[in-house]
Amino acid sequence: MPANGAAQHQKVREIMRGNAKEGKHDMDAYHVVESAKYGRYFVTNDERILRKAKDISALLSIAIVTPSEFLDQCRRAARTSI
Repeated sequence: MPANGAAQHQKVREIMRGNAKEGKHDMDAYHVVESAKYGRYFVTNDERILRKAKDISALLSIAIVTPSEFLDQCRRAARTSI
């Protein structure tokens, strides 16, 4: 993730907000941005985040996936590492 975390957080908040009330999704945006600092995945069942995953992923260079998608990727990785 680029160094300017505040700008990244603001952009993710804008993407996630859509037409919702201001501030409603601020904590979700915070969690997504924080996950990008420490990992390559954000695992969620949140429909709003999943709908906007393509735009958020492009901005933060992380994969936003459902729990089942994440487990599938882990299983594939385990099979190829044997």
